[in-house]
Amino acid sequence: MNTIPESDTAGDVVITLMLDAAAEVIDGYCNRPDGFLAAALATAKLFGGNGRDYLYCGDCVQVSQVEIKPGSTWEVVPAGAWSVFSGDAREPRFDVLPYGGVLLEGYVFPQVQRLPNVRITARWGYSATVPPMVKQAAIAQASRWYKRGQVGWSDTTSNEATGQLQYRRVLDPDIQMMLVNGRLMRPAM
Repeated sequence: MNTIPESDTAGDVVITLMLDAAAEVIDGYCNRPDGFLAAALATAKLFGGNGRDYLYCGDCVQVSQVEIKPGSTWEVVPAGAWSVFSGDAREPRFDVLPYGGVLLEGYVFPQVQRLPNVRITARWGYSATVPPMVKQAAIAQASRWYKRGQVGWSDTTSNEATGQLQYRRVLDPDIQMMLVNGRLMRPAM
């Protein structure tokens, strides 16, 4: 019995929900809590300082303001006194997105005494547009879930050619390999 309609509005709603769920699973698997698509508007995030002239802040495509709190009040770091970078702070890349840190000139991020003491306002996320490989992975995963829904959401399927049972995971192994080979994984921080 087919439990998901083939070509009607209800089926479209189910597919849309599965695409959204697949995107969330992929974001989690790739360790990208802000997702691949950068936010349209800049928002502030709070961090603990490290006593150095650089701070890793996570993926963003644009930073609009950096503030530090060396005492009891927030101090805006002038725009010319900071720059955003990707890669390692010892060999920063200033021309590669996403940015992953802020480098100060003439300042240091205050050592953590009370949290938080650094506020960075940015458009958080990996890219201004979703990478094609991520789109393909989300569509493939949603398609697989849709087909599994048509056969009663079983967690195993049998392969008639080999006579083997295939067990399913939240994210299919070949889709995991797409993301790993596409170098879309972010290391754990």
